[in-house]
Amino acid sequence: VVNFGNLGGDATYVFHFNAVMDGASTAIAGNDAFAIKLDQWNNQGVFGTTEFGVADNLFSAVNGQSVASVFGSNVHVIIVSDSGAGESRLYINSVHSGTWAGTFDLSGNTKIMGARLEQATDHMGAGSVMYEWATYSGVASQSDIDSIFNARVAVAGNGANIAFVSFHATDAASDAAAGAGMTEAADIGYTQALKAAGHNVTRILTSGSPDVEALNGYDLVIISRSVNSGGYSTGASADAWNSVTSPMLVLGGYVIRNNRMGFTDGSSMVDTVGNIQLKAEDASHPLFNGVDLTDGITGDFAGIVTWNDQVQRGVSINTNNAGEAGRVIATVATADDPTAGGIVAVEFDAGAATTTGGNFAGKRLTLLTGSREADGVTSETAGIWDLTDVGRMIYLNAVNYLTSGGSGGGINGVSLTDGMLTIEYSGTLKSAGAVTGPFNAVDGASSPYTVAADQAAQFFIAE
Repeated sequence: VVNFGNLGGDATYVFHFNAVMDGASTAIAGNDAFAIKLDQWNNQGVFGTTEFGVADNLFSAVNGQSVASVFGSNVHVIIVSDSGAGESRLYINSVHSGTWAGTFDLSGNTKIMGARLEQATDHMGAGSVMYEWATYSGVASQSDIDSIFNARVAVAGNGANIAFVSFHATDAASDAAAGAGMTEAADIGYTQALKAAGHNVTRILTSGSPDVEALNGYDLVIISRSVNSGGYSTGASADAWNSVTSPMLVLGGYVIRNNRMGFTDGSSMVDTVGNIQLKAEDASHPLFNGVDLTDGITGDFAGIVTWNDQVQRGVSINTNNAGEAGRVIATVATADDPTAGGIVAVEFDAGAATTTGGNFAGKRLTLLTGSREADGVTSETAGIWDLTDVGRMIYLNAVNYLTSGGSGGGINGVSLTDGMLTIEYSGTLKSAGAVTGPFNAVDGASSPYTVAADQAAQFFIAE
């Protein structure tokens, strides 16, 4: 039990933790009257608030984000109670993720990692850690929230350090995009998804002369769809980009052609015209962890978006063959789309040959996504988020795969139903009786793994 101070209806609550599920409801903090919930009763799997004896409330997702509970990984949560707006806003890893049409005052003595001051109500499970907490009187702005998040304490496993290469050097629109009417970076949806997943993102201005040494210091380099492909042309520019030793995820089809970085043997480009599904050419690949496949086909992966009352063009697919060293992971499955059969995801190992006579210095993976600008509008408006929930999962799977040394190991989800614990994971599942280990592989385990929650304590990791 700690003292949150005298706050009032306009207040900002900050928590940085790693929670273990232990029961039908889990509180981040609360007193005898009110609680902030990480998992609302009865294991609904979403953030909420509880007015004891009155109501259980849920946060509703906004802007295509998620308000799903986060267990088993480090997460930074800020909740802003705004009496003027008549709402409370949820920020997960600095991204505005949800709202609840209510406000609250959690002043004075408050229990963290649980609720009710004297009773053991909605506690986080054994092994949970609260790295830091803070409260502020007043309504924090997005700028304030970004500053608080960026100043959080360093914790092992806080997420990968990712360089995101784009026309847009900040979350604000580039000058050209702003001139067309954009107020934020065209590709901000992709960086918001990374932040919401706990990753640290640094925007890098696209260039034909990249700072290779600096890029090599990141866990992952992502080349946005929102770049000028001329900065990746065969010759000095492509050679520089291909010399980056950090793993690289490429979102745009124009830069992978045989007159650019040399992932494929041609330069043909075709845009999708509607929703597309993917064919899993390698259904065992970590890209498809947790993805429902029907006869090897995903649900809708990406669609057509509208911005500024203009329908944008679809995903630009390079319809040529992958280089001989490439392993095709996914293609367009939608038979009536002009890109049908075109490569969306192809993987190259470090040292693999390009189609232009060079080699990739680090692991490479494509995942083609992001809109093409409307005809007649600056290309700096390209790269708008066009992914469905299935696409988001595949995108984050790709990031997890590349930042875990290509093994894709990690726990993706945990749920508890009728005394049975279900763990969705990639890689090898390991367990131990103590949080300090030693961890040993679980015999015969496959994802999802279900086990009776009948031990006093049991800890799981996936590598």
